[in-house]
Amino acid sequence: MTPFWDWEVPFILWLQGGHPALTPVFRFLTSLGNEEFSLMVGPFVLWCLNKAWGIGLLLVLLGSQSVNVVLKELLRAPRPFVVHGRILQLDDPGGWSLPSGHAQNSTVIWMYLASKVRRLWFWIVAIVLVLGIILSRMYLGVHYPGDVLAGAAVGLAFLGLVAFVAPRIAAWGAQLRPGWWLGIFVLLGIVLCILQPYPDFVAAVATLAFGIIGVILERSYVRFEVAGPWKQRGLRYVVGLIVLVLLWRGLKSVFGLFADEGTPLFLILRGIRYSILGLWVSWGAPALFVRLKLASQTAV
Repeated sequence: MTPFWDWEVPFILWLQGGHPALTPVFRFLTSLGNEEFSLMVGPFVLWCLNKAWGIGLLLVLLGSQSVNVVLKELLRAPRPFVVHGRILQLDDPGGWSLPSGHAQNSTVIWMYLASKVRRLWFWIVAIVLVLGIILSRMYLGVHYPGDVLAGAAVGLAFLGLVAFVAPRIAAWGAQLRPGWWLGIFVLLGIVLCILQPYPDFVAAVATLAFGIIGVILERSYVRFEVAGPWKQRGLRYVVGLIVLVLLWRGLKSVFGLFADEGTPLFLILRGIRYSILGLWVSWGAPALFVRLKLASQTAV
């Protein structure tokens, strides 16, 4: 696949003119759009800042990631360094190129948070971070300008769709009992993963489905309070994140002993792994915080 505009390849080559001096800077910026960063920022918002914001961020980020995987598999556009020999490969990405997942998901994360914080300084920081991540993907040779522009556009469109649809789904869902919600999301998650059997899609949908199930369980049985001294919130975050990383890395190592990548069993185990992560973030960790007196409970 060729670039959409004639200037795209020359623009990437111009950006890479700063290599190697600028490479550490752009690798740092691109790391802010990696899965590891999402594992850190999402729980921080949910556990330490604002529960409603954290749940919303979980929904939009994982939903956006699911959409991104489907679009990439439909379009199957190769990376720039694969097509053009003069473009340096300065990162080791997986999957296809269009639309850029880093551009899409960073747009979703930071624009969503900026819409909640509603402070000029935060809008500026959010926009600068998104632009930095977008530039980093082109500098590292893993995306055309059209890829990152498409990613940002899809991210903004997804946020708009969520803002329009979410209140209507919430109003309808308020009429259902928690048991119905649990069944709906388990069944929906399984069906979607069967229809789109791609590792990243399975991971995103499993985390989303069981993250929502965890939210339902937390609201029914835990009801933890985010408020508290910052020392307490910080300790809460450290404890929760340590367990999250142990689950993330530990389950990957253990499940890797039983299935090779690309097999049906690998996809099933990957779904189980990310389902556990979703439940931990939204339900297990808050329950542990209450048990350890790191968070209080709201009255019934």
